[in-house]
Order: sequence, then C-alpha cells, then structure tokens
Amino acid sequence: MDKYRNTDSVVALKQCSKMMHTYLPQAKSLIKEAEKLSDNYPYAQIESSAILMTFCVTCSDNAQQSCLDIEGDFFNLQEILGL
Repeated sequence: MDKYRNTDSVVALKQCSKMMHTYLPQAKSLIKEAEKLSDNYPYAQIESSAILMTFCVTCSDNAQQSCLDIEGDFFNLQEILGL
C-alpha cells in the first residue's frame, strides 16, 4: 500500500482507499484472535500489537511506521513465545 499513500494523485488515493476497505476487516479479525491469545499470554502484549495492524492498513501518513512497529512487535512476540 505504500506506493498509494502520501501522494497527491487522486487515482492512487482511491486505490489506497479500496485496499484499506479490503484489509481493515481482516485486521479487525486479527484483533479478535489476539484477544484470545492475550488471555493465555497477558505479558506478551499481543492484543496491542494487533490493534496497530488497523493503523497499518490505512492510508494515513503514519501507517508505514505502524507497520514497522508491528514487525518489531511480532519479532519480539516470537522470542517471548519461543516460536
């Protein structure tokens, strides 16, 4: 989605919006799954990382940073959970 963000192109922003509407329900679904995991691993901050996913799939200026933050969070989660 990065190439469609932060642009003055109406066509690119329209494409970004279309993608956002496709990915946002999937991100929200991940939050529900993360809530279940958080019950078993409350110290791992799984749910908060999943919530960042909703920002990652938007067309906002800081969406890319949210994606990078999630990547770091999931790497840390893998280490915490021994995956």
